Parts: sequence; C-alpha cells; structure tokens
Amino acid sequence: MISTLSLYWLEAPTRYFVYGNLRHAKRLCYMNADLYHYFIGRAGQSVQEDMMRKRYDHQLRASRLIFTAYHLDEITDKRQKAYCKHELFILLGIGLLCAKLNGSEQAEKDRVEFWNACAAYDPTWARYFRKRTLLRLFFLPGKLGTAAVRGIYRIAHLVVRFN
Repeated sequence: MISTLSLYWLEAPTRYFVYGNLRHAKRLCYMNADLYHYFIGRAGQSVQEDMMRKRYDHQLRASRLIFTAYHLDEITDKRQKAYCKHELFILLGIGLLCAKLNGSEQAEKDRVEFWNACAAYDPTWARYFRKRTLLRLFFLPGKLGTAAVRGIYRIAHLVVRFN
C-alpha cells in the first residue's frame, strides 16, 4: 500500500498528472490495491535528502507547473477546493524546502524567482500561502531563516521518518 506521504514525492510529471486532474474529480475512492511499488533505500532516489538538495530546481519547476495548473478559485465545490488547496500547500512546501536545503546563492535566487512567478500568476493565493500558512517559515530572511528551516526539517525527519 502507498502511504499518502510517499505520493508527494512522486516525480514531477506524475504529481502534475494527479494534481492537474483533481479539479475534474467528483468523488475520490480508496482502493486497497498496490498500484505502485516503491523501493526505499535504493541509491540515487529522488526522496533522499542529498538528491533533493541537488535537484531542487526540478522540485521548483514541478511546483511552479502545479501552482499554475489552474486557479483555485475556479473550483466551486468547497470540499474539493479545500482538498486541492491542501495538496498545493504540501507541493509548494516541498519545492521551497528543497531550495532551502540546498543553501546556495543560486538556489535562493531560484526560490525568489519561483515565488515571483507564482505571485504573478495568482497574487491572491500566493499571498495566502506566503502569509497565512506555515510556508511563511520558508521566507524568513538570511542564514537564520535557512537554519530555522533546516532545524524544523531535521526534527520532522526524526519524528516522521519520511525518507
């Protein structure tokens, strides 16, 4: 069985396929069937921290693609909108986290460029995610902000053991 958390780490085209089509779904159904088998611990996997740091640009590209897939305000059903908003929150968090974990000046520039593109596409929802959710932690300035994000990631890793 695939855990919900492991679905967030799927490669970019798969994540886009899932999120991009959520707005068309009228019902979600749980199937107790193994549709995807993921071997944890294999060298070079995208879920390994060193690979996430190295390929942060892939995560930012996927997050941008997902943010611009459609406007959340196009969804009229309240529960469907809440679900899509939650998914978008997590996917944006992954992209921003990978850039912060990288820690390079280029990663920081790419992160700012990524967020500017999101804000240009949908300023209302970009402002919501940046100001009213835990994603605001990813915008703490300087080395202190990066250290805070890394510290929170380390604690979460110890508690959840997600990779």
